[in-house]
Amino acid sequence: MTTAPEDISTEVEQKFLNLDQIEFHPRNLRRSVGDVTGLAATIRAQGVLQSVLVVPHDGKYRLLAGHRRVTAARKAGLTQIPATVNHSMIDDEAAQIAVMLTENRDRESLTPDEEATGVQEMLDIGESVATIAKRVGWSKTKVRARVKIAALPEEVRGKLNDHTVSISDAIVVAEAAEQDRPRLEKALGTVNWAVECEKVRRDADQRAKLAAQIKAAEAAGVTKFPWPDAWTAHELCAKERAAVDAGHPVAGASTNRWDADGVAGLISREDAISYWIKPASWEGEDLLVVTYLFADEPVADAAPECSTALCSAPATDGDLCRRHHEAAVAGRAAAAERAERVKSVKAATSVRREHLRNLQDAVACELAGRALILYGAHTETAAPLDFDTYLNVPDDGGDDDALIDASATWLRGATPPQLVKLVAYSALTNTRGEQILSGTRWTSRDVDGAAALLADVIDYTNLLTESGYRLSDIEQTIVDEYTADLHKHTAGEEKE
Repeated sequence: MTTAPEDISTEVEQKFLNLDQIEFHPRNLRRSVGDVTGLAATIRAQGVLQSVLVVPHDGKYRLLAGHRRVTAARKAGLTQIPATVNHSMIDDEAAQIAVMLTENRDRESLTPDEEATGVQEMLDIGESVATIAKRVGWSKTKVRARVKIAALPEEVRGKLNDHTVSISDAIVVAEAAEQDRPRLEKALGTVNWAVECEKVRRDADQRAKLAAQIKAAEAAGVTKFPWPDAWTAHELCAKERAAVDAGHPVAGASTNRWDADGVAGLISREDAISYWIKPASWEGEDLLVVTYLFADEPVADAAPECSTALCSAPATDGDLCRRHHEAAVAGRAAAAERAERVKSVKAATSVRREHLRNLQDAVACELAGRALILYGAHTETAAPLDFDTYLNVPDDGGDDDALIDASATWLRGATPPQLVKLVAYSALTNTRGEQILSGTRWTSRDVDGAAALLADVIDYTNLLTESGYRLSDIEQTIVDEYTADLHKHTAGEEKE
């Protein structure tokens, strides 16, 4: 709850001060006074009608409130200005900062970044969140939010000053895990912000899931596979080296998703060894477990093989093994790039559908009919009502009871506008344009087919834009790919 500011102005006097006696406070929070041309014209005609607030300091006066008025008065050619001199705060720097934070409420407010600077400076001189809240008249929650903003990079804080991002978005960046923060900082204030936030959320959930699986795997005796980041030949664990040296090379290998019960049986065998590997894509994948089986009978003069699981070259053929390793590294890089695209598409789909779920009633009514026309362009059936995704009902593995119950409950209380929104959502999410943006790849054999696909995408994205949605980069990339496909077919026909 917001409390009243602490009364810190009991010893004051009113007087006129020469402008050359007034200096800006060294802890001045206002980064810019902005354009004061209009204010200067008013002051030139009417004078300064409200006193500025100052505190004595070394024979002059430090300005606490009234930076725009002082700047405009100087621009207007005044030599004196009315001032309220507060003697009670001469030795109380925290109170001076608190005044600079609060005295701007009824004028041109400080930016969140400027407020964050003031809060951080009060913390630096020994104030606590509680005392700052009391002095300034803010809630503790607001004070803590400004502390988080103060820790952000200058570039992010600059976006707050420019009013290009919201306080809540900036705080999302401040509260993000360190490994996720650079991605969010880059996306902040762009069309990719919501998509990147969704990707970060999904990655955090996946990291937690994998961490639990790794803990369980290591408890079962499964260790991390020694993938070499740079070339290091034939990294083997003691058990595997002993088997190879004894003439029992790897006879076979299998890769499976983590299953504690299944792996437990393998790691107890003398003729096998298992490693865990984090999947190349964290989108919907479990920990991978690679299990090697050794030959049952010793092989005479068996040459140890490369055990990096990248090739079967003899250990003596380092050059061949290196080439296979480099090829595998390149393959993993390509796989990671494809996985990143899949993650972006899925995150964008989630954000887009959340937007469609929350359409304003008037917008939904406007789009419902056009959405049904779009859906009906390629089918003679009525658009299905997608209760599961609209209501966010979890998939119970084929059991429809939860969906039926949730749908029935929702329908009993649904208003006509809500029903229209369901129809609009269901029609839009079943169009071919939505399927394309969601990652389904449609191919065409000629110009007409390519033109039809592109038209579907354009018509759908136009509806999205009209509803207030902004395409992210990955969605625009998909549109561009279908545009390029049409150009390719057109060029091909012209050559013929």
